[in-house]
Amino acid sequence: KGNKSLHKFRITIYLILVLLNFSCEEIERGQNPPIILGHAGEGFGSMVNNYPANSEFSVRHALADGALGIEVDLQMSSDSVFVLFHDSELERSTEGYGAVHEQEWSYLAELSYTNVPSSLSKKTGILTAKELMKICSEYPSCKWISLHVKPQGYLSDSTSARSFAKQLKEFIEQNRQFHFLIETNVEGQIKLFREVGVPARLFWLGKYDRDIRQFLIENDIDGLSVPFKLVSPENVRTLHLDGKKVMVYNIRIRRDIVESLELGADLIQTDNVPLTLQFFWP
Repeated sequence: KGNKSLHKFRITIYLILVLLNFSCEEIERGQNPPIILGHAGEGFGSMVNNYPANSEFSVRHALADGALGIEVDLQMSSDSVFVLFHDSELERSTEGYGAVHEQEWSYLAELSYTNVPSSLSKKTGILTAKELMKICSEYPSCKWISLHVKPQGYLSDSTSARSFAKQLKEFIEQNRQFHFLIETNVEGQIKLFREVGVPARLFWLGKYDRDIRQFLIENDIDGLSVPFKLVSPENVRTLHLDGKKVMVYNIRIRRDIVESLELGADLIQTDNVPLTLQFFWP
């Protein structure tokens, strides 16, 4: 009980520091703790558990371990339900078939993940974004939600894409208690989200190169989401000078954490939340 109380106290102090760092531009960047997000919960290459990415178990595990937010992969069913799923097709990780965006929610709701630890007795199915909000509301430390919008078929025509953007705007407005980030590598999505007025910080999902600074500025993009191996501390400082945020991911083991912290990034998506937080609370 004492250890749990100490853990909650540390997370509270860490959250206060992060809130100050993320909201006060006059505070020098890189001198305060980054925001720690659970990558698809803790569902990718995790040394902590084998829960399916984006599942209820992976999300709850990351938040219970002290993550201040969650990164998830966002898609939409054919009947306009926001669902959390990484692949474009269902076959690899579920008992279902076909493209996610071509299925109605009634079909998706009946599916179970196939790569589930035997220790879990409860059915592990696909989460909706609405269910994610309910889960996150149970954890006071959860403040940030990063939505990786997957570029699937429903975004191939302008009418469907605009409908998606409007529904996303409505969804975020209904959940204002969280800070929303959107990651995408589709330029048309960025422009459409701005045009529709989606209330979220927009991150370009890509790599750092000689053209990225001008691209982010010209398209009014808030930051860059990039694998930590593909960006340097100098790159991060340069983007900070432009007023841009940097989010890094693909962080799984101790060496990855050390390298990512040395970058001075604003947000870290980690597959090992407790190990990452040990670097703030030895």
